[in-house]
Amino acid sequence: MSTTVVEQPGINPENISDLEAALAEALGEKWVSSDPAVLTAYSRDFTITPGNWPNVVVLPGSTEDVAEIIKIANRHQVPVVPMSTGFNHGGLCIPRRGGIMVDLIKRMDQVLAVDEESMTITIQPGVRNAVTYIASNKKWAVPGLRRLVPALPLTSGSTSTLSNYVARGGAATMLKHGNTPESIVSMTWVLPDGEVLVTGANAVPRVGVVPLPWGPGPDIAGMFINASGSFGICTEMTIKIFPEPVEEKFGVFDLEDPEDQPVEKVVDFFYKASRMDVCDFLYKTHGGAMANSSPDPDIDREDLAEAMGEHLIIAIVAGDTEKEREIKWEAVVAAAEESGFYEVVLEIFADYLGGVDKLGFVRGMRSRIGKDFGRVMGGKGSFQWTACNPKMEKIPETAAEYDLLLDKYWKPTDPNYPRKRTMAGTAIQGPYQFGRVGTLEYDYWWDPGNTETVKRATRMIQKATALNLKHKLPLWRNMYDSGEMHLPLLGTYWDLLKRAKRTFDPHNLMHPDVDPLTDDYI
Repeated sequence: MSTTVVEQPGINPENISDLEAALAEALGEKWVSSDPAVLTAYSRDFTITPGNWPNVVVLPGSTEDVAEIIKIANRHQVPVVPMSTGFNHGGLCIPRRGGIMVDLIKRMDQVLAVDEESMTITIQPGVRNAVTYIASNKKWAVPGLRRLVPALPLTSGSTSTLSNYVARGGAATMLKHGNTPESIVSMTWVLPDGEVLVTGANAVPRVGVVPLPWGPGPDIAGMFINASGSFGICTEMTIKIFPEPVEEKFGVFDLEDPEDQPVEKVVDFFYKASRMDVCDFLYKTHGGAMANSSPDPDIDREDLAEAMGEHLIIAIVAGDTEKEREIKWEAVVAAAEESGFYEVVLEIFADYLGGVDKLGFVRGMRSRIGKDFGRVMGGKGSFQWTACNPKMEKIPETAAEYDLLLDKYWKPTDPNYPRKRTMAGTAIQGPYQFGRVGTLEYDYWWDPGNTETVKRATRMIQKATALNLKHKLPLWRNMYDSGEMHLPLLGTYWDLLKRAKRTFDPHNLMHPDVDPLTDDYI
């Protein structure tokens, strides 16, 4: 690193001016900006998290550019916050102390390689889910029979694949292979001092792409997952891709009696279907989520949510032959009926959702990203979720208590206003292996222009997080500052994280305060 002396380090006018000049010299003037209009665009995400301006925005074009940015940041003692596509949940890319915002999408958006033999794809941060799918699906696992598909996270096609993997997104239909981090083969990270680290077997010189997540020594890759940039910036990632099912079928199930222990019946269905090991995907959704999939901008989504079930289950099965697919589907239908569910005729939804082929919510959960998926914010203008990973038997008790929170803090007091119209509810994702664990998710839609609704959403997210911790349920990931409640409960684990942060980033420049990893965290 350069030994250039900076007379006034930190966030002050003279240092920020010198910082911008140094970044412009290193990257080129057109890739660096402190224009207020530009800074405003990078100051917030689409959630209720309060925004904050960075001081400078930079657009690197390579790993070497990112390394140089971090070295300059060290000299000037200015924080660094990375971001990719901007679909950031719960303030994960808000520059709380200002500093340098590193935009990784505008220039670092290339698919670097798709390797059929190792069944991997190597991408930069700006590669979106839809692009990851298209690039993978041009290659074959079995020539002429089975194409390759990525384990895409359960989100829109415009979201960064790399950042979602780093942030521990849900792996949708490939969840049977593990969650998204389990599909990471190799990563390139620029560390807080500007050094470059490659993880996994690919770090071994001249080995080529080996589809293994670990190399010959201890595996330290896990420290970067769900750390929100606290330990560096990821500039490349190689992930596993999987054979695409030849035959695939999806359907929707609803409760025969929605008033009789509905969540207990959902869990029973999940147990039965998961332990038969026939489903590629199970997801307990609700009317609010389905209503938001409508492509019709004039539809009253609250009316639609009220008309739909509160405990809808989407199931997907796959096979190499039509016969295998149908045998699996018959088993799923039998399990559903035993648990008190019936199969919904999809044409019922077609009137609302623009035809069976445009069931965007369902299509988006398959191994591919549907062209109509991504309307998740359409109903109210803003959407957010939080989640935990309980044992399945813990879900009914927790969901029942969550419903009480909805009634108290979210639903209007009008007794004639059903909870389903609030566009909030629980979801359960699976199958994890044989139904031992599920994901309990809480969904919210709100109007970001309505101050009272935003305040209610803030309260609900805080209450839901406290509920999960009360029941000792592992949080999905740290967002909305849930880390400051969760991590201190982990004892030695938390202490070791803080020691690692001091060692790797002694000046606390890499996304400071996103997690409680420093002694001066407030």
